[in-house]
Amino acid sequence: MIILSYSTGEYTANNRFQHLLNKNSCNMNIYLNNLNNEETVIMIQKILSCPRVPNNFGQRVYGKTYGNPLFVEETLKDFVAKKILTINDNNGKWSIPFETLDELPIASTMKQALLNQIKEINKECYEILSIIAIFNTAVSIEVIEKLFISKIGRAHV
Repeated sequence: MIILSYSTGEYTANNRFQHLLNKNSCNMNIYLNNLNNEETVIMIQKILSCPRVPNNFGQRVYGKTYGNPLFVEETLKDFVAKKILTINDNNGKWSIPFETLDELPIASTMKQALLNQIKEINKECYEILSIIAIFNTAVSIEVIEKLFISKIGRAHV
């Protein structure tokens, strides 16, 4: 048994991929739908490892992400990267620096959430990622270290 995961966009944009998947009549396609509001709240709760997530926080995230699990995850990463979502040192609970959730700046698209995270990366890491992006395959840590050890004195990986 082989299990593949892909997005509809990847499938429709790649004829060779379509041909490969349609070649065998024994294939089974399982379509995953977006999460509903309650499931989005549960996902946030699990990611943040907290016993309860305020329902209005979950609704606000759901309202922008439409329950797309990857978008929900990237939104939370964006919040942490921007220090919008932090752990309160006094009580150990997650907190946000806003009076109301209407002020919570949620990216309008997943692309924007990812770009926001990239903007938070320091210059050296950004240069490393820019160079790695030209490779068409995975790049091992050893190769990355060899590429950059002379440039920055030591690898930051």
